[in-house]
Amino acid sequence: MDWTAWSLDPSLLYVIPAGVLYWLGGRRQYRTSRSEPRRELAFAAGLLTIVLALDSPVDHYADLLFWVHMCQHIMLLSVAPPLILLGRPWPRMWRALPMGARVSVGRRITQARWTAPLRAVARPLPAWIL
Repeated sequence: MDWTAWSLDPSLLYVIPAGVLYWLGGRRQYRTSRSEPRRELAFAAGLLTIVLALDSPVDHYADLLFWVHMCQHIMLLSVAPPLILLGRPWPRMWRALPMGARVSVGRRITQARWTAPLRAVARPLPAWIL
């Protein structure tokens, strides 16, 4: 296996700001919960899984071998999303933004007409049916 086949694809640059926002959002929080280190680890493992699937030699061999390509799908669809969601990133990343930006964006989203159908679909029963 060629471990030098890292592609360093610039399309994965979103991983860095996501990690920074997550870190900044948790920096000021007092650790009152024992689950916080587990959440941090889960989020970091989810981001690492994405990077390994798309930037490591796995991506190189996915072009050559179909089974590696399918393992890449498993990593991206079955491993990374649950790990990231276990990290509970949105509240923490939201806290990393300045208060003025949070208030402005929050008001725009809650008052926008286009969010009403999204909120209706995001309720438990419609989401479960979908």
